[in-house]
Amino acid sequence: MFQVETGATVYAEPCPCCGKERRASFGFVHENGDTVAFYYAALAPLSHSEKSVILAVSLGDWGHEVDPSTRLAAVMRARAVEGEIEIAFLEPSESPVKDRAQLGPILSRSDVVKNVACDRFVGIAGAVLLDDADVNEYVAR
Repeated sequence: MFQVETGATVYAEPCPCCGKERRASFGFVHENGDTVAFYYAALAPLSHSEKSVILAVSLGDWGHEVDPSTRLAAVMRARAVEGEIEIAFLEPSESPVKDRAQLGPILSRSDVVKNVACDRFVGIAGAVLLDDADVNEYVAR
């Protein structure tokens, strides 16, 4: 079972498609006491017709002096559709993270669905959507 450790800061940044303010949340995900992932969730401005969360998840060791190339990342869009959460993989260029090198290699949409880590990415995204209070509140609106 995953445990989500939300970062202390939720801040505003410009939305790349409309320039309006959007919030972001980030943190680490733990499993059996070990840090197994970092996440960054960008929440679309409430003025958008579709509420969605763009989520970058990086699997791997986040200890000090760890080479980022040992990590593996994916970008997803999560949105509520008729009371259910729909998660879709996106292309690396759609990552909300500015310093992508720290995430490690980001898999393309076609590569991530063939990767053995695909279910793990989805499981971590689900944990973030449930356990990060800011993300959960946004999706539940």
